[in-house]
Amino acid sequence: MTETELRHFLMEQLLPRLQKLRLEPSALQDDCDLYATGIVDSLGFVMLIQATEKKFGVSIILDDVDPDAVFTIGSLLKHAVTV
Repeated sequence: MTETELRHFLMEQLLPRLQKLRLEPSALQDDCDLYATGIVDSLGFVMLIQATEKKFGVSIILDDVDPDAVFTIGSLLKHAVTV
């Protein structure tokens, strides 16, 4: 799995919500807070992590992430660990 593949998958998973909010996936930067922007709620975030882990056979470990950055795209990309 490459970062590009992971980013594409995340955008694919978020697309229905992005369309509702009239946001373009290309506009989302690594520091975009998915929770604060209303793209996902807490359950949606957990579901996004689970789908990613299942699809790529990875673990996303966010234990050591700054709480202010935990919901960002960048944290998901950075903390996906191949198992």
